[in-house]
Amino acid sequence: TANMNATVALGRIWFANGSDNLWWMTFDSSSVVSTGSVSGAPISNIIGNFRNRIFLKGNTSNRSRLYMSGEIDGTDWTLGTYSSSPVILSVGGVNDGTEIIGFGGSLGDSFVVFKEAKTYGLFGYDQRDFALRVLNDEIGCIDQGSVKFVDNFLYWVAKDGVYRTNGQGMEKMSWPVQNYFNNMTT
Repeated sequence: TANMNATVALGRIWFANGSDNLWWMTFDSSSVVSTGSVSGAPISNIIGNFRNRIFLKGNTSNRSRLYMSGEIDGTDWTLGTYSSSPVILSVGGVNDGTEIIGFGGSLGDSFVVFKEAKTYGLFGYDQRDFALRVLNDEIGCIDQGSVKFVDNFLYWVAKDGVYRTNGQGMEKMSWPVQNYFNNMTT
């Protein structure tokens, strides 16, 4: 009965629902070939992928942490010292009281991570050089379900309207209907 989120990566479809272990399935053109669950991954309701890793948002006690699987292995969640080992990053500080709302996915050379009032970009290629940078410190996202890629633009709903970006700045798209939007969000 929990909402299910999914991402396609590493030859599988990966699923997270916030209450069960991360699980996956592979398929061919006519049927499911195999399924499995990953007991070592954190329980999460938000999932994404970037640079051949599975990404999960932290759970109740770690709401501002971004968890990344081992490179090319979505079942590897054991921290290590290799460049391909899993990674945990704090987004905006260690459990800073604001939770990660969702992921925007890959936009150019970065992976977009949303909080309610800020947008971050994850840059880098492996454990040695992953770094988070603030892309915008006033505009965030209020609903992971609103985040969509359409015609090379990333769209999402923020507190004050609908925005889009292609990596060259954020553009507010809801100006023509802002009065309707204000009535919906109050």
